[in-house]
Amino acid sequence: MNQNYCDILDRLLLYRRSLDKTQEEMSRQFGITQSHYSKIEAGSKIISFQGLENFGKHGGDVSYLLTGERQVNGEIEIYINRCRTARSRKSLYKIIVWLLWQGIELSRVRGCELAGRSYRSLRLAEIELEEPAVWKNIRRLEGISQEKMAERLDINIKRYGRIENGGAKPDAEIMNTLYTEFGYSPLIFLDVERFYANETNKIWNGFTEDVRAELEAVLKDAICLIGKCESI
Repeated sequence: MNQNYCDILDRLLLYRRSLDKTQEEMSRQFGITQSHYSKIEAGSKIISFQGLENFGKHGGDVSYLLTGERQVNGEIEIYINRCRTARSRKSLYKIIVWLLWQGIELSRVRGCELAGRSYRSLRLAEIELEEPAVWKNIRRLEGISQEKMAERLDINIKRYGRIENGGAKPDAEIMNTLYTEFGYSPLIFLDVERFYANETNKIWNGFTEDVRAELEAVLKDAICLIGKCESI
């Protein structure tokens, strides 16, 4: 167990105490027994993928637990919620991702480039919207082999191969290591729409008001067009 995973356990304990919950109450939130949960807090068990899914479904902030960064809410959800179908939402996310790239370039031209921002997750969102294959897409973006990915995640190649091919799920330690090593949000594995909203909101909120206003005008027109298509 590495230090970054120990930080997850520290956040988990603080979260439980802040809500004044017992271990038994928390175990229900993770969908496991109290004994299993006790071992997780003690560090003798790793939080499973299923446990994280259950935690998120019960209102837990998975992003904060795994990375220390709170999930970012913002205007993007308001626009997305105006779409009535999954197909429309996907179309709108494609438009939003394109608009964010324009906003990034516009900010740079105006001398207000977003300092310290990582756009890896935006690039991943762009590719995933076209052809979902998250692990392969991450390797493609990073230009590394399965062997190198397994090495960076500190797991054996057979286990990584099963994960990439869908035969196994990444646990909390693997997702945290992926974030630490490459910067990709774990939400991509647990709730893809939350991932899109979180990553696009982070960049959208970083734009100046004038840049947002220009992008918003295009976005509103796009939503009107999507609405008309939904009505056909």
